[in-house]
Amino acid sequence: MPKADKNKISLKQKPVHPLSRKAQVLSKQVAREQRVNNSHAKTTIKNDVIAQKLIWFQQEVDQERKDFTKRDLIEYTKKYLRRFDDELDQIAIIKAVGNRHGHQHTARKSAIQLSIERDQQMLETSGLEVPDIINRNHLDIFRKWDGDLFAVQNIKTRKLFKKDFEEVPVEVTEKTTE
Repeated sequence: MPKADKNKISLKQKPVHPLSRKAQVLSKQVAREQRVNNSHAKTTIKNDVIAQKLIWFQQEVDQERKDFTKRDLIEYTKKYLRRFDDELDQIAIIKAVGNRHGHQHTARKSAIQLSIERDQQMLETSGLEVPDIINRNHLDIFRKWDGDLFAVQNIKTRKLFKKDFEEVPVEVTEKTTE
C-alpha cells in the first residue's frame, strides 16, 4: 500500500489554540493591519481637508499677478474665513420666511458653524495653514497643482496666527527724512 502524502495532511488548517504563540502572532498581525488602515484613513481625511482649502485659494488668487505681499495673503485669508457668510444669510432668510418651523437646513448650518469654529480655533492656537503665495517658486508650484490629493504635500504652506491679522504690515512707499 502506498504511504499517505504528508503534504496533503498538513494542508488542512488545524485550529489554533487561543493561548499559543501562533495565536499571539496572528493577533499582532491583525492589530497592525487595523492600525495601518486607521492611519491611512486619518491621513486621507487630513489631506482632503487641506486640498479643499487649497482649491478654494487657487480659485480666488488672481492668476495674472506674479507678486503677492503678506497683506494680500492676509486679505485672502480673511476672505477664506468669511466664505460661508452668504450661505448662512440665505439659510436665515429661508428659515424666516413664513410660519414654517422646519429644520431642513439645520444639518448644513451646523456643519458650516463647525467648520468656522475649527478655523477660528486653529487661527487662535496653532495657526491656520494657508498656501505660501508670497514666495514666487511656491506660487508657481501652487498654480500648477491640479488638485491631486497625493501632491498636497508638495505645496508649501505658511501658518498665520491671530496676531498676524492685528499687525498687518504697512507698505512704505517713500522714506521720510527729517
